[in-house]
Amino acid sequence: MALFDVEPNGNVLRGETNMPEAKADLLKRLQAANVSFVDSIQVLPEAELEGKHQAIVTISVANLRSQPKHSAELATQATMGTPLKVWKKQNGWYLVQTPDQYLAWVDYGGVALMDQTAFNKWQQAKS
Repeated sequence: MALFDVEPNGNVLRGETNMPEAKADLLKRLQAANVSFVDSIQVLPEAELEGKHQAIVTISVANLRSQPKHSAELATQATMGTPLKVWKKQNGWYLVQTPDQYLAWVDYGGVALMDQTAFNKWQQAKS
């Protein structure tokens, strides 16, 4: 699954995506059609994550939710050691993507964030 949540608000395009090529294609098509717009589409991962776009589940089973709150529907679960892509942070929750492509929210207490270098080192140590 991919994230492409974009909608117009007047001539302003607002939203977010984890697919920069899809955003580029949309903007190119709008320009080719001479549509006037202001680009306010955020490409994830968020800069606020400071390069820590990888995570590892650190508890036996992490509940991944459809929204960033404990009362939200359970989207899936991930077991200890599962690698996750991290797209953004919101109030102590991370929007993550599992190896089988589920997009869901996980509480900060169940994962360890790391940059690509640390993640690669972790993967090599796993073998």
